[in-house]
Amino acid sequence: MFLFQLVKSMRPKQWYKNFVIYAGLVFSLNLFNFDKILITSLGFILFCMISGSVYVINDIIDCEKDKKHPRKKKRPIASGKLNKKIALFSSILILILSFFIAYTYINVNFFLVGLTYLILIVTYSLFLKKIVFIDILILGVGFVLRALAGTTAIDVPMSEWLFLTIFVLALFLAAIKRVAEFNSMGKKTKEHRSVFEVYDQNTLGFLISTISSTVIICYSMYVILENTNILFMLTIPFVIFGIFRAYYLAYSKKMENAELFFRDKQFVINMLLWALVAIWVIY
Repeated sequence: MFLFQLVKSMRPKQWYKNFVIYAGLVFSLNLFNFDKILITSLGFILFCMISGSVYVINDIIDCEKDKKHPRKKKRPIASGKLNKKIALFSSILILILSFFIAYTYINVNFFLVGLTYLILIVTYSLFLKKIVFIDILILGVGFVLRALAGTTAIDVPMSEWLFLTIFVLALFLAAIKRVAEFNSMGKKTKEHRSVFEVYDQNTLGFLISTISSTVIICYSMYVILENTNILFMLTIPFVIFGIFRAYYLAYSKKMENAELFFRDKQFVINMLLWALVAIWVIY
């Protein structure tokens, strides 16, 4: 029972974000390099453990606020199903083990990137998430660190434009997440997050419109400047459609959970088609 509640607190449903680690493997033409696949996969597992432990720490910090949230109050720590002290001890133990494996079996650079991610997100949980706009920027940096972890794990370079695309795409998803929170709590959002003193539908709409345009521009620049194969331009429409679909779902369907995008058939099919076309063109 304890183990189940601990794993639940580590939010395995959120671990899909760590797949960004594989970007370095795919875009460095090493997708079929077995040794690098193993190292990257180990890095993915370690980042799942690190990010999962951070989620536990975040839930401990936000316990009282989560009790007031219609959905988050059901989380193991907020509901009292998982003891705070036991959860904290377990998460620290997992972190120590994860960083030991990272340093011993991957490399020191991966270890340092993981440590930077840990410090950044814990700092975010403590106070940075209370600062308007900084809260969204930190989430974007978190995705860049994941991508950087993937490249350092196998010691390959990555295009600056691709890093920038990952960053602004993460900003877009973070802004969409704020819209989902606004949809789920309405006027009570200010009680849960102080940043909603500033964030309203108009502000969030402006942010999403601006960031979505930047995503398309950055990805297009990456495709045009960093790829010699003109066929890679075929992937651009999939990115544009994905942005449009996410915007539509957030506002027209008033989704109350950003993760619900991945239950939308059109959104998921579009992502898979982008991946298939990208891999086909690259390889």
